[in-house]
Amino acid sequence: MPRVFYNIDPSILPLIRKSACLSQEKFARKLGVSANTVSKWERGRATPQGENFNILMKWAKKELGVGADAVLKEPVQQNLH
Repeated sequence: MPRVFYNIDPSILPLIRKSACLSQEKFARKLGVSANTVSKWERGRATPQGENFNILMKWAKKELGVGADAVLKEPVQQNLH
């Protein structure tokens, strides 16, 4: 079965974080990831997946009033063998 990876517009991630008045380090702690990971997300070098993706979508709705359609570019599927 294909696994879906979400292609998130990285420019929205700092907006979510900053609207919550959080530094990268504090944001990372809330998500249970490293500040380096948050930095990679914001630079488009990595994409949040799984539960982190779900949390970010909730924050986007709460902090910015936007849904997933404003955050996603489009889903990308990868076949796992």
